[in-house]
Amino acid sequence: RDPDINYNLELVNARVPDRIELPDTIFIVQWYRAFKHQVTLNDLLTLGSTLLLFAGLFILLRTRITRYRRLLTGSAVLLTLLSVGIHGIALDKYWELTDRREAIVVEPEISAFPAPLERAETVQFKLHEGTKVEIQQSQPGWVEIILLDGKKGWVRTHSVMML
Repeated sequence: RDPDINYNLELVNARVPDRIELPDTIFIVQWYRAFKHQVTLNDLLTLGSTLLLFAGLFILLRTRITRYRRLLTGSAVLLTLLSVGIHGIALDKYWELTDRREAIVVEPEISAFPAPLERAETVQFKLHEGTKVEIQQSQPGWVEIILLDGKKGWVRTHSVMML
């Protein structure tokens, strides 16, 4: 949420030589990702819990105020469903934050191989310093990486730094 941090991040990303273009996705997926990116996990949990608290309050009021019983019941059901949805998004964000093992290429140029074996004729693709990759698995001296566009390959452990 800090504009200075966002500016610096955009500046650094503009200088990365390996630009990976993602294919366009449908509007709903773009909106969901943008929403999930804008809010923190704490924001989502606070909002979902507050909605659940108000749903409980409406259920309690429903027993006291008989005139608005239907409205209070409908509102409580709606708030409960919204709370479940918000908590689902929070769970998705939590998994995204904890399950991903990411790294940055720290050497000027590296080659990715189809197996943890370095042979010049089997180079699948090359990466440059600053490229962000996801770590799939590792073996002594090697890590298997995957790029945002789905390309996979093995690179030397010393050529990437874990985030």
